[in-house]
Amino acid sequence: MNLFPGPFVVKVVQAILISMARTAGNFIRRTPMLGTMLTFFAVGLVTLLVLGVVLSIVGTVFSLTLGIAAFLLFKVAPVLLIGWVVLKVIERRRPRAELSPADREWLEGGR
Repeated sequence: MNLFPGPFVVKVVQAILISMARTAGNFIRRTPMLGTMLTFFAVGLVTLLVLGVVLSIVGTVFSLTLGIAAFLLFKVAPVLLIGWVVLKVIERRRPRAELSPADREWLEGGR
């Protein structure tokens, strides 16, 4: 059983396809409005594709930015705040160390 068409069938199909292509080309050349409409369609389609890619990239960057901001705000900031409060409490309980007269003189006079 031969699944491939004979050479005659192939030539007939080629002739039909060539005839259809010539007819379509002549039709488009005779009606310039159709060519213009197809051009606008192609430009619009490309614009939509590019816009979709750009918006997906912007959305990804926005999502990552919000994720990092939420992590810093709700995970890191509370730890820093608690540490800062603990240091302030410890600092207030300690008596302040006074500078010796020699240290004060060195700081103020630079000698």
